[in-house]
Amino acid sequence: MKKQLFRSLTFIAILASISLSSCSKDDEPGGGGGGSTPAYNESGLPTKIDDNTIIYKTNDNIIVRFENLDVFGGAIPVSNTYSSKDGYCTIVFHSPVTAIDKEAFKNADNLVSIVLPKNVITIGNNAFDHCSKLKSITIPNSVTSIGNWAFNGCTGLTSVTIPNSVTSIGESAFYGCSGLASVTIPNLVTSIGESAFYGCSGLTSIVVESGNTKYDSRDNCNAIIETKTNTLIKGCSNTIIPNSVTNIFEYAFSGCSGLTSITIPNSVTNIGKRAFSGCTGLTSIVVGSGNTVYDSRDNCNAIIETSTNALTTGCKTTIIPNSVTSIGESAFYGCNSLTSVTIPNSVTNIGSSAFWGCSGLTSVAIPKSVTSIGYCAFYDCTGLTEVYCKATTPPICYSFTFSDSSYNATLYVPIGCKSVYKSATDWENFKYIYETSF
Repeated sequence: MKKQLFRSLTFIAILASISLSSCSKDDEPGGGGGGSTPAYNESGLPTKIDDNTIIYKTNDNIIVRFENLDVFGGAIPVSNTYSSKDGYCTIVFHSPVTAIDKEAFKNADNLVSIVLPKNVITIGNNAFDHCSKLKSITIPNSVTSIGNWAFNGCTGLTSVTIPNSVTSIGESAFYGCSGLASVTIPNLVTSIGESAFYGCSGLTSIVVESGNTKYDSRDNCNAIIETKTNTLIKGCSNTIIPNSVTNIFEYAFSGCSGLTSITIPNSVTNIGKRAFSGCTGLTSIVVGSGNTVYDSRDNCNAIIETSTNALTTGCKTTIIPNSVTSIGESAFYGCNSLTSVTIPNSVTNIGSSAFWGCSGLTSVAIPKSVTSIGYCAFYDCTGLTEVYCKATTPPICYSFTFSDSSYNATLYVPIGCKSVYKSATDWENFKYIYETSF
C-alpha cells in the first residue's frame, strides 16, 4: 500500500525547490518508467509529485522530515522521473531553509550528495544519521552548530569541510564515519562533544586552526588537544602525543584500526577508559622511561599502572609481565586481532570487559591465582573453543562474564572440581566441563 504523502498537521507542508539528478531508463525525465509530472502551486513550488517521490515538510523554514523514504531505500524503479539513473539521489535546496531538523534525512540510504542553502544555521541531531552512501555535503558558512549524531554512520563520507562559522560539534557527530580521512577544526569551535569522531578509523590528519582559543593541534601532532587542560581528546593513526599532554581522554583513539604504534610521553598522568579500545592494528606500545604513573616494563607492549601493577591497556603483541597483579577494566577491549594470551600466576583479578570482543582468542588459561573475574570480562569472545581454569575454587564471576557463544567451549577444571564449577555463577552455563590434571 502506497504511503500517504501528506499528514494532517497544524503547519503548512510545502515542498522546497529541489534539484535532483533525474534520469529514466531512456535518460530523459519521465521517460521509460511512467514517472508523473509534479503539480505546481501558485508560488511555483511543487506541492505534489507521485506517490514514490521525495516529499518533505517545512515549518518556519525548518526541514522537518521526509514523508517517503522509499526513494532512498531502493524501492523506487530507476525509471522514476525524480530518481537518478543508478537510483541514487543528489539534492540541492533553493528555498530559504534555516535549519535541518532532527532526523530529517535519517536512513536516506541512497542519498549521495547534498548542498545545503546558505541560510542554514543549525544541523539537528541525527539529521543525516546512517546516510551510508553520502559522499559529498556542502555545509554553508552560516552554520553554527552540528548536532549530536548528525552524521552518524555516514561511512561513504570521505571529506567534509567544517565552515568557519561553526562553534559547536555535537556528541558523536561524526561517529563511525570510517571513510573520513582528514578533519580541520575551525577557529570558532569552542565545544566538541564526547566521541564526536569515534570510529573514524580512516582518519590520518587532524588539524586545529591556529587561531582557536579552546583547542589546538600543537607540534603538528595530528590530534585535538584541549589547550587549558592539556587533554588529548581525539587522536588518529598518525598521532604523535606531545610531551606537554597530561591527560588522554576516554575513547581518544578508540576504533583507530590504522594505529600501529604509540608512545606515551613522560608528561601523561591520566589515561581514560578505553582510550585505545578497538585499535586492532596496534603492535607497539611504549611508555616513556621517565613517566611516574605508567610504565611498559620488560618491553611488554602494554601500559601498566606502576603503583598498582595493573595492566590497563594491551594489544595483540602484549606479553603480560609476571609482576602484573590485575588486568584492568577493558584492557584488551575490542582487540579482535589478539589470538593468544598468557596470564601469569601473579594475576589475581581480571577486570570487567577486559577481553570483551577478542574474537580471535581460541583458548585461554586462567591461573589458580585468579580469584575474581569481572562482568563481561570474556564477553563476545566468539572464537573461544577451550577455557582452562586451574583454581580448585571457582573464581567469583558475574552474569555474562562469558557470553552464549563461549558456553559451547570446553571448560577444563582440576580433578574433583567439576561439581563446584557446575554450581558456580556463570561457570554453570558451560555445556561441556571436563576434569583434568594441570
